[in-house]
Amino acid sequence: MVHRDIKPSNLMIESAASGEVLVKIIDYGVAKVAASDVTAQTQAGFIGTPAFASPEQFDEAGQRQIDARSDIYSLGVTFWYLLTGRTPFVGRQLRKYGRDRPRIFRFNN
Repeated sequence: MVHRDIKPSNLMIESAASGEVLVKIIDYGVAKVAASDVTAQTQAGFIGTPAFASPEQFDEAGQRQIDARSDIYSLGVTFWYLLTGRTPFVGRQLRKYGRDRPRIFRFNN
């Protein structure tokens, strides 16, 4: 299954009875079951939240395969956001997101 919309608001933190902290992914509204045929396209057009979406999700022609790597990318952007308070890319148009270079973030020691 490919979630296609991993972002901070779709992660829920819960404490188990044992005291263990669990992170659960919620909101599978745009999720897609992975096809057994690796050449099958997910859906033409954009799906997801632009600031957290992988570059493959911006392919209007639907020529690029969206798979689990897309969710891994979105999870990385989510971790970046949780660490810095902003997403690594800025843009006002969907097309611009796929072409921006990431901002350099430096920690002050």
